[in-house]
Amino acid sequence: MQSSESPDDEILPVRLYSGTRVMEGFAKMLVLCVGPDFRALVLDSHGQLRQEIFDQVWPSLRVLARSSPQDKHTLVTGLRASKLMPQLVAVTGDGTNDAPALPAAHVGFAMRKSGTSVAKEAADIVLMDDDLAGVVSAVVSGRGVFDSISQFLQFQITVIAVALSVACVGAVTLRQSPIAAVQILWVNLFMDVFASLVLTTDEPNAAKLLERQPYARSKPLITPRMAKHIAGQTVMQLTLLLLLTFLGDKWFDIPSGRASVTNDDDSESTQHLTIVFNTFVWLQLFNQLNCRQGVTDTPKLRLTELCKNKLSIAALCVQCGLQGAIVQLGGELFHCAPLSAAQWGACIGMGAIALPLGWALRAASIEEKGTRLWRRLRKCEE
Repeated sequence: MQSSESPDDEILPVRLYSGTRVMEGFAKMLVLCVGPDFRALVLDSHGQLRQEIFDQVWPSLRVLARSSPQDKHTLVTGLRASKLMPQLVAVTGDGTNDAPALPAAHVGFAMRKSGTSVAKEAADIVLMDDDLAGVVSAVVSGRGVFDSISQFLQFQITVIAVALSVACVGAVTLRQSPIAAVQILWVNLFMDVFASLVLTTDEPNAAKLLERQPYARSKPLITPRMAKHIAGQTVMQLTLLLLLTFLGDKWFDIPSGRASVTNDDDSESTQHLTIVFNTFVWLQLFNQLNCRQGVTDTPKLRLTELCKNKLSIAALCVQCGLQGAIVQLGGELFHCAPLSAAQWGACIGMGAIALPLGWALRAASIEEKGTRLWRRLRKCEE
């Protein structure tokens, strides 16, 4: 995990286990404990771990020197059973005597070149180049993938919830869906293809990812923060689209597209319902920028990172261009009527409401379970 002087060591806590003595200059920088003293401190007369004492020792312990393989196993099992804060424990090893500790951890790392066959069999992951920095890379990649999935789920659930709600309300009250089936197909296309390019193609930011507390194995994909954004955006979008459906014809002084008013089966191809569809799409396009914030509640949009990602910019431009072509040129195929410049401006303006709402939702930060304990632990280690 690089060196113990590395910034990563402050972010991703490291415990150095050694069967030999440690250089004096190196030990002065760290809290050092030797094997015999460690055993006398955390084990009782029967060799059983005293968890309460162990929880007082391990937050500040950085080096365990002159220790036995059993000490390493004790350290791993003690960390896993910690009452101070649940830990995700990773262990590296290359010798046969490391075999008991490797499966005792959540994740065991063995060395391909220098590791014994026994250690490789006991480990979960084998480091191909024997570089401990690969452990940090594995953590960064794992958290990056988890964040990408979370961002995509947050966006997809919002789109699906709004589309289904509008369709159901329209079917019950108007005997028609304000958003036509072929329009829903287009929404599904950009939701599944283009949105994935916008939300999941950023390079992982190692420094920011490692600053977070570890993800629990039982951590749900839909966190309270995500649920807050999904609920807030869904309520706002649904309210706006229903107002446009029932009052939009009066607001824009255009013929109504509601079948209950026109008694015309062809009423979907009107400017009224085209405005509803166009606004719905622009709400999703702007909400993609909100979802790029991922699992964090930083009020500021990460537009700098977006500008660095040419693929995301291209995907956004393609979505905007195709939406313009569908509305202006789609005609009966997409149940759309061409809109004027003023109507386009109104649709884009209403869609942009998703941005200030996203800012407000991020400002109303929710502290997730375990955050305070993680901060307390970081202070103990510092």
